Amino acid sequence: MRNKLIILAGSSGSGKTTIAQKIAEKFKKSQVQIICLDHFYKPDNILKKMFNNHPNHDHPSSFDWKLLKSVLRKLLFGQLADIPVYDYSTNTRTTKSIKIKPSKILILEGTLALYDKVIRKWASLKVFVDTPLDECFIRRLERDVTERNRTRQSVIKKWHQTVRPMFFEFVWRESEIADIILPWYQTNPRGLETLFNAMETIIVKK
Repeated sequence: MRNKLIILAGSSGSGKTTIAQKIAEKFKKSQVQIICLDHFYKPDNILKKMFNNHPNHDHPSSFDWKLLKSVLRKLLFGQLADIPVYDYSTNTRTTKSIKIKPSKILILEGTLALYDKVIRKWASLKVFVDTPLDECFIRRLERDVTERNRTRQSVIKKWHQTVRPMFFEFVWRESEIADIILPWYQTNPRGLETLFNAMETIIVKK
């Protein structure tokens, strides 16, 4: 493969997106491409059939792994790829897509980004962002209410029904297969520096 894949996994609200952005800031803009696992949810009509009209967006089977692997393979080998667009306000995958260019560093971030065995094998570095669940919940609550037009009640309900249970059933296990566990309560400059150094070593080896 021509390009390098870095995977960031961890609970919803753990800080994965923030860390991905800090990595992107560390390197040249043309060198880094960030892909969010959320954009690869299966279409909503399929999820409703799978989960008896109550989609569980925190379960591994909710993602279109075949499509994700196809996209990653293209980008890692230096080809253009189309990324589906996900609408957080409606919890649905839209019919739109975005064409993105390959880059030297490809970052895949998502709660279950380390779930698929094949994708894990492609990764040059696997990172688990470790943040206390109570902090993750507060962040998710604030984010979903202010940015995604959700009610406090709906966010709390979803946290208890799917987010928290799926974290303990699937997400937490990813910490056992990560190369680096990055504690991230508010910020962790020393941990970030360790991550940057690891990435620079990987890039040099290319």
